Amino acid sequence: MDQAERDLEHARADMEQGFYEWACFSSQQAAEKAFEAVFQKMGAEAWEYSVADLLDELRRSHEVPEELVNGALELDKACIPTGIRMLIHLAPKKAIHARGGRGS
Repeated sequence: MDQAERDLEHARADMEQGFYEWACFSSQQAAEKAFEAVFQKMGAEAWEYSVADLLDELRRSHEVPEELVNGALELDKACIPTGIRMLIHLAPKKAIHARGGRGS
């Protein structure tokens, strides 16, 4: 969980600096690591790169708020894992700008 928190700090710093695509990636990494920590705490292992898939697995035994599921789907849409986990699906900077946030 410690690394998940550090990744989230990194994402916040990237947002403040306008590095939206990196903030998206770091946010996805933070969520992935946090859910993997939850599974480890439960005595299980998780080997998914999709945050939504991790939540689907967790939903089999625990109640998960719909807001969390929706957020996971958004992260997955913006950050598709590849061999080197590059952002290839959506330019988050443009998406944030289109929604009225900072960006160009």
